[in-house]
Amino acid sequence: MADFLKNASVKTKLMLLIGVSVFVAMVTMGVILNRTITNHERELFQEETKLQAIQVDNSMHLFLNGLRDGLVNMANDPTVRQGGDITVYLDGATDASGKIPMDPVAKGGYEAAMFDIFHRFVEANKGSVSVVSYGTTSGGYLQYPAVSRKKGYDARSRDWYKESMADVNKVRITNPFMTSKGTPTIGIFLVTKDNSNNPMGVLGLNVDLPVVTDMISEIKIGETGNMVVVDGDGVIFASPVHPEYNFKKVSEIEGDFAGLANVKEGMVDITMDGVNKVVNVYTSEQTGYKYLTVVDEDQLLAPVREMRWVLVIVLVLAQIFIQTLTYMMCNALFNPLNELAGASEEIASGNISTVPSRYLLPPVICLKAPSSVLRPLPMLQAR
Repeated sequence: MADFLKNASVKTKLMLLIGVSVFVAMVTMGVILNRTITNHERELFQEETKLQAIQVDNSMHLFLNGLRDGLVNMANDPTVRQGGDITVYLDGATDASGKIPMDPVAKGGYEAAMFDIFHRFVEANKGSVSVVSYGTTSGGYLQYPAVSRKKGYDARSRDWYKESMADVNKVRITNPFMTSKGTPTIGIFLVTKDNSNNPMGVLGLNVDLPVVTDMISEIKIGETGNMVVVDGDGVIFASPVHPEYNFKKVSEIEGDFAGLANVKEGMVDITMDGVNKVVNVYTSEQTGYKYLTVVDEDQLLAPVREMRWVLVIVLVLAQIFIQTLTYMMCNALFNPLNELAGASEEIASGNISTVPSRYLLPPVICLKAPSSVLRPLPMLQAR
């Protein structure tokens, strides 16, 4: 390379210098543009998915709070507040399965009236509420739909009852939990009070998680994107693409996904199912839920790849154009110089016959005239 540069002409060196300089400048510009476009796409993805997560969270908040308000209204129903007898299952006659039948309609009175209220509430919220239950301070228990209870059942020993009684003025929306039947559920509970504001029991309703999962499943983020919802304890309760993750802690999932347990907000690159993924994490202040928006990196960067090809084509065409222009300019500059150098050599050797006239002074041009033009003067001929 050193010998080539040493022996190369000034014209070649100049063209090479301009070409390399332009190439380096264009590659640098391409790298900067590529990084700028990539960052723009990632920021756009983060902004859009955060807004989408906020909308989902607001929908969840309105959905759960709508049911919460309905529960409060039910607890304030005059029939509920007047109080009455509810069947106790600590003891009593059992059927062939060893359970005590729950038959509020047959019992009548206050229990039948409460059962009717529960029935109307579930029908009004069909598809959202699966169970309405009521455990009293005297050990009574009632639910809709009616289900026989094992002998010795006491709602007062259940966590949902005890945690509600710990704060009689609070309406609790629980983190997702598994019912005794193994159904993933979100519970809403409050303490009912009589007309003298004395606690009578705990009234609650169950929102089965398939309702929430279906809501999340309807969210479409391109072709590969999906959303995972995690409760305040780090437990996944809505994972449409990987239902096997439901009711597992994020930290218990194998691979890079477990690292998301420590991320409150921001974008993270992970490998999942053998595919590079980009995850945007958003944690809601109003519900405490964490929303993980997962999308394939190929989908996210598809516009970037298209732009890269456009950049490559533009840079190649620009390089060809600039090199062609440089070649033409060098020819226009160096060809006359080369002719002049050649003319100087001819003049120095005494051969001016082949030297272009534009490179000679008028007296010298006369020397190039043919011999027929340079004939002797008449006076010289007379002598």
